Amino acid sequence: MFDLQSIDFNYLAVIILLATLVILAVAVFSTLFWVRMLSDALNRKFENENDKIAWVLVITFTHGIGAMLYYKLVKTKTDPGVSPKTR
Repeated sequence: MFDLQSIDFNYLAVIILLATLVILAVAVFSTLFWVRMLSDALNRKFENENDKIAWVLVITFTHGIGAMLYYKLVKTKTDPGVSPKTR
């Protein structure tokens, strides 16, 4: 039926290592994207200063989701060349 001695644990170790590397890569990319969107919000000239404060708070407290919202709702609408499909 199922025997633990028949499992090759070397394959299991490789799978765990690859999964860990993928998770680490996603975490690093997400953090870099978050930092980039936060710095863009801090440096951007908004029409209303309250918009800047609101976006900085949203990005800070919601991390990845706030950064994605900022990218989609602000950055792609105002920066030329960011996303040609939205124009």
